[in-house]
Amino acid sequence: MLVRVREEAPIVVLGCGHFFTAETLDGLMGMGEVYMMDGNGEFTGLKDVSAELAPVIPRCPDCQCPVRQHATQRYNRMINRAVIDEMSKRFLVNGQDELRVLEQQTKELEQSLEIIRMEIINSIRLLIRNFTIAFTPVKTSKIKNELEERQEKFKEF
Repeated sequence: MLVRVREEAPIVVLGCGHFFTAETLDGLMGMGEVYMMDGNGEFTGLKDVSAELAPVIPRCPDCQCPVRQHATQRYNRMINRAVIDEMSKRFLVNGQDELRVLEQQTKELEQSLEIIRMEIINSIRLLIRNFTIAFTPVKTSKIKNELEERQEKFKEF
């Protein structure tokens, strides 16, 4: 709420009930960070603040209560920017935490797969070694002949 005592010194009443001159709050809230001003301290336009995040949500200088959105229209742009940036920060932090969990799970899966791969390779090596010991060239020849005979029988069907 904006209350004018005199035309030169408007008073801003915050949602918490504390009140300050607009000039004092403008400086404390950092209005110069989001608005362009002329040499007389008059606001002349908006600054492009899209490249950086707002440092914090504006607070009452006395009680440190956050200045609520729409409690005073004078600071809505700054408050909205700070609220959106705070939500973005939380989103990024949560995303990073979830990414770390996924990276750890991926690492564990890769390690598990490597262990399984080595077990399979060792099993194959053992099978090959046992196969070559068990099957002499004579046995291998007999097996080959048997397989060829069966193949010929199946061709007849």
